[in-house]
Amino acid sequence: DSLYPDLEAPIFNQHGGSVPEGFQLLFTNLETDDVYYTTDGTLPSDSTEDPSPVYSGPITIDSSTLVRARAFFPGSLPGEGRTEGYFLLDPSEADFSSNLPIVLLSTYEGGSPPSSDATTRKESFMLIYEPDPNTGRASFADTPSISTRSGIRKRGSSSAGFPKYAMSLESWDEFNEDQDIKPLGLSAEADWILNSRYTFDYALIRNPFLYELSNQIGQWAVKTRFVELYNDVN
Repeated sequence: DSLYPDLEAPIFNQHGGSVPEGFQLLFTNLETDDVYYTTDGTLPSDSTEDPSPVYSGPITIDSSTLVRARAFFPGSLPGEGRTEGYFLLDPSEADFSSNLPIVLLSTYEGGSPPSSDATTRKESFMLIYEPDPNTGRASFADTPSISTRSGIRKRGSSSAGFPKYAMSLESWDEFNEDQDIKPLGLSAEADWILNSRYTFDYALIRNPFLYELSNQIGQWAVKTRFVELYNDVN
């Protein structure tokens, strides 16, 4: 065996997503390495000054929680990290379903994202639930097709103050670097727009309709998908 093993990302016993009640989270692929984890959104560290908790047994998840974990081994580079987001929904929302995909977006602390001209983004976590091909409906009981860390900020200048504003979203890896995803049949990309024209278009169909017409006649335009968005951003 190598003295410097390639450390795998911890395997969680439950995929991130909406959960109806609390549960015990386990990491199931432990060998000789130590797994450090956090529940405050920070990247796990084994630093001597301020180490993260070391996994030693089940972690009780009894509220909406973002869990990040990473394996460490003396003399070896840290392993690949993994992040999962768990959401305890209000019982009134737990049975929600839609013929549209459902996007669940959380910062786990609320608050507003930075303005459109900011150089930073607010850390967030995004889950996408796609309609079941058998029923044609998406629900929180399904397994998300996309689960990713992300960073958001407001989009637009005059529209940034609308009660329902647009957001610019980047899908991130464990180090806040762009990581391509392929949601809802769209091409791989890390930069996305959650668009809501609100005051300009209450029906939310004018722009997508024209984009679709343009694509149908062979003139490139952005591709869009309608979604149901749940978020704790205000």
